[in-house]
Amino acid sequence: MIEAEFGSVYRWFLWRQFWGSLVDTPYNVLGFLVFASMWRADLLWADLMKVRRDRHQLTEQGEEAKQRRSRMLSQFIALSRDICCLGPAALVVTSLYRLPSMILQLLTASSQPLLHRDDISESEPLVAVQSASVCFPERGCPEFTIQGSTSAEWRLDRGVKVHVLCVEVWREVERLFGDLLAKVGRSFLP
Repeated sequence: MIEAEFGSVYRWFLWRQFWGSLVDTPYNVLGFLVFASMWRADLLWADLMKVRRDRHQLTEQGEEAKQRRSRMLSQFIALSRDICCLGPAALVVTSLYRLPSMILQLLTASSQPLLHRDDISESEPLVAVQSASVCFPERGCPEFTIQGSTSAEWRLDRGVKVHVLCVEVWREVERLFGDLLAKVGRSFLP
């Protein structure tokens, strides 16, 4: 009689473990995926260890397994959410990576003079440059000395804005110093 009772209890325990393993299988797969990704593996491990540490406080039988399943599911959902956010995150990182270049291009484009004004003709400069020199003092800004002649009566009442319009100059700067420094230089034009 005792052997029959023991066999019945043993079979009941075996069946309960079998059904529990069937229920645990999908959660174990989810947990494996979280561990394999290595992204949230440490968080899942900490959750599982916390459930194990706190198991003496659980009152119901099977509550530990339910909490383990719950933690694996929540970490897998969080991993799925993180994967869905990779696209927008990549967009933000790329835009931040390209942001300085874009700003420099905008500054360069906005600093170009308007050549088609009514008072200035593109083919007739006000001053024909005869010589130019640049002096770089130890302190302060570089000094530009430009000498030229004009055909009309022309008087300078205030400072002059210098625009380097020649495309070949900027191509040569790009070739020597790189595209970024050429854009920085063009952005400093008045």
